[in-house]
Amino acid sequence: MKKIIVVFIMLFSLNVTANSAETVLGKVNGLVCMECQLKLSRSLTDVAGVKATIQVAWPEGVALVASKDSVNITEDEFASIVENNGFELQKITKVDQYISSPSDGLKILKSIN
Repeated sequence: MKKIIVVFIMLFSLNVTANSAETVLGKVNGLVCMECQLKLSRSLTDVAGVKATIQVAWPEGVALVASKDSVNITEDEFASIVENNGFELQKITKVDQYISSPSDGLKILKSIN
């Protein structure tokens, strides 16, 4: 009986690890106003869904899609949405953590080459 419980706990912990948080972050050129921010936010939400956290901040020039599970958007989809809305994607990355603050996202983007 103890072996069954140990195996069950191990399987459960593997499942929790597999569903870890993710964030796709992008440094976006061309975000100059609230209208730009709203336009890109809506387009990202259309693809990523309402369960994801979508943040677009024009002062920082950062867009992010975060989820406490895996995100519903690939880096290629993210890049395509940014470019199809008339903006330039300068940098993109995916991290295995939940980032909901554009300023925190900017720090991560600045730390990668």
